Amino acid sequence: MDDSIKIIYEELCESSSNKVKETLEILSKVCETQVKNKSRDFSIASIGRLSQDMGGIKAQGIRNKDKKENNKKYRDLIKTYAIKYEISVTETEKISNPLHLAKSIEDPILRIMVLDL
Repeated sequence: MDDSIKIIYEELCESSSNKVKETLEILSKVCETQVKNKSRDFSIASIGRLSQDMGGIKAQGIRNKDKKENNKKYRDLIKTYAIKYEISVTETEKISNPLHLAKSIEDPILRIMVLDL
């Protein structure tokens, strides 16, 4: 884990419950795996899916606004990795959205063909 990420991780864990610390640890492992695999996908959907596979929190749990403080910590950790490795969380969502990709095609005929697919 990078030193700057480690500092933020420790700050997020500070004064957190054991459950939140466990969740942050799993999310950190997932993000580290993404870094080792040279994946640029730090979207909440992808990280949540990988976290769930490791017995951690699902994507919906990361997005929920119910427990604002805890869920914000999860999002902050993911954003820290995304920023450190130079990709925004919203950028990964745009990349995975086929409609966004189709809108970037300038040729109208080709765009319609892609949208039709």
